[in-house]
Amino acid sequence: MNGTGWLLGDAGSGYWVGHRVATAVAAALDGRGPETALTGAVLDSLGLTRSPVRADGRPQVLLDLMDELYALRPVQLSRFAPLAFQLADDDVAHEILSDAAAALTNTLAAVHQPGLDGPVVLGGGLLVRPGSPGGDHTTYLSRALATTLGDAEVVSVTGGVLGAAVLGLRNLGVEVDAELFDRLRQDLSGWTDTAEGTT
Repeated sequence: MNGTGWLLGDAGSGYWVGHRVATAVAAALDGRGPETALTGAVLDSLGLTRSPVRADGRPQVLLDLMDELYALRPVQLSRFAPLAFQLADDDVAHEILSDAAAALTNTLAAVHQPGLDGPVVLGGGLLVRPGSPGGDHTTYLSRALATTLGDAEVVSVTGGVLGAAVLGLRNLGVEVDAELFDRLRQDLSGWTDTAEGTT
């Protein structure tokens, strides 16, 4: 939703959340930030173990973490984003998710046209299906969006196929009303589930 990309924008994206998680863990290990349950989760995901060993005045595990993180491409930090949702009761994780929702809402407010008909569609890797580990994460966004959008309908999707179909139909001059939108969503749901299972 943010056209300036991960380096200059994309606040609230998977990369943005993952970067905040990694930053919070490094700060906690270095004594610059609060303790957080994210630390153990990130270290476990990288196969690192916390110990009292220090090197050059810093925890050895922090140096190991830095080596692991700097070996990744920046976009790969998004792998840590799900940990924030899984540990959403943690104060640090909760703050990260609340900030992400506020950032996404701010971006939407910048492009939203109040007189434009149709639902606001939420999608992307951070918006998982209900029942997945961590639950349905649209709740963070829905609270933040309520003030910005008022009574506008908010719809969650698991992929971009539905949106592409709607845009294609509109480009052909077809009016996509609520009935057609629901029919498209039902028709495409089985196809997208199958496609996702093969990737």
